[in-house]
Amino acid sequence: MAFGVAPVAATKDTRCRMRSLGLLLVILLAGFSWAQPVRSAGSKTDPQKARKALEDGMHFAESGLHSKAIEAFTTAILYQPENSRAFRERGKTYSATGENRKAIEDLKEAVRLNSTDGAAFAALGDCYAAMGDQAQAAEHYTHAVERKYERASVYKARARAYRV
Repeated sequence: MAFGVAPVAATKDTRCRMRSLGLLLVILLAGFSWAQPVRSAGSKTDPQKARKALEDGMHFAESGLHSKAIEAFTTAILYQPENSRAFRERGKTYSATGENRKAIEDLKEAVRLNSTDGAAFAALGDCYAAMGDQAQAAEHYTHAVERKYERASVYKARARAYRV
């Protein structure tokens, strides 16, 4: 007995609690996978692997497998960090899951990398509209239209944003 503490036998209840805490830790750590990947100084880009990961991500997103899509888009970004489409698609997938703050981060990065990406501006408008910021939504829908992303849905969403 060290320090006067009696050993405690692990009961079934204690083991269940320990498993639950372990599972919670795994879930919490997995929640940080959305962060942009950190590349080491010696790592190289690989456009072919990035393209394959992007295609996989698109397939997963279309199939409704959002977590797998996000992982694939993150892999594409790891292999090609200047790939605006990977950021845009990951942002749209975050938006589809209701994670609009993460979506906005990725969509802003997509716009930074490709300022002519009307689809990214439209997706930003959708995120802001979902968060209730109609002024920002209208502004981003307007940017989408200015970049020749002329979709009826964008015009309608912009009109709704202005009405509020």
